[in-house]
Amino acid sequence: CCYSAKKIYLDPFVESGQTNSFLQAVVDVPSQESIIEALSSGPYGRCVFECDNDVVDNQVVNMEFEDGSTASFTMIAFSKEICVRKTKIFGTLGVLEGDGSVIKHFDFLTQSSKDFVGDRVPVESKMRGHD
Repeated sequence: CCYSAKKIYLDPFVESGQTNSFLQAVVDVPSQESIIEALSSGPYGRCVFECDNDVVDNQVVNMEFEDGSTASFTMIAFSKEICVRKTKIFGTLGVLEGDGSVIKHFDFLTQSSKDFVGDRVPVESKMRGHD
């Protein structure tokens, strides 16, 4: 299964010591033993298709504002990169793209780009954009 908890949480840690924000939500101090215990006894080891998880994995919202302008929002949970949230906003005059650390602006009129770098959430924080 492409959503195997073992494949997402345990295998990267065992193979290379790799951790990610998903793993940080599962265990405080990652070790092979603590990950196996958390997956065996906690909610993160359950099959996503056979549990009570009702989190949205695909959503489209169309909005119309008081001034008549419109916007649409599409959220898709699945991507090539695990633990990477990407945002892309298209406007009449340009595009904004963000990945949690850099916001890239492309101006359609001037055909120029500019990057804006902000502060990231500290690695030790469990805040990963879900609140």
